[in-house]
Amino acid sequence: MRIERSVLAVFTLLVFVGLTGCGSRQPPPKETEAPAALPFAPPSQGGFGGIACGAPPEPNMKLVRTAGDVTFYTRPSDPTQLPGGQLSGETYRFYNNQFEGAMLQTSDANSSAALLVHMRNVVGPGQLISPIGPKYSWGDSNLSVEYDREAGSPASAVVVGCRKVQARHQAAVRAAPQH
Repeated sequence: MRIERSVLAVFTLLVFVGLTGCGSRQPPPKETEAPAALPFAPPSQGGFGGIACGAPPEPNMKLVRTAGDVTFYTRPSDPTQLPGGQLSGETYRFYNNQFEGAMLQTSDANSSAALLVHMRNVVGPGQLISPIGPKYSWGDSNLSVEYDREAGSPASAVVVGCRKVQARHQAAVRAAPQH
């Protein structure tokens, strides 16, 4: 399922740690099929990294930026190691204090490859939306997920979005008076 670019544009600063319920052409592997060495929390239905869509920030999260009704957090307790790589950033986004999405980032080619392998192990094979980069997507009625590695760049990102919270956010943006 393709992620609408307008939805993704709202999330240019977000991402993934553990997901389930993101359908692709094949069902995701069961939790017990995921490699034991993965450092992330077990997948949770309808959320990301153990945070349910629409949930408020957790007490252990650290506020890093506020932009109007949107706040960005990190979770210092989250691991940054991937088997074969390292995350360079992980950000959680909340709209009106409701979990809207997240973004994982890597900065080198080995870590980018490791992140894609991790995604495919945890969520499933995904849909190749562009071999250039490459770009993959996963999604269902609750979540949109995209892995993106720009052509010629060693960096990559996984962006996760909670569709219902994103829709409320976009509706509020459209209804706001123009500046």
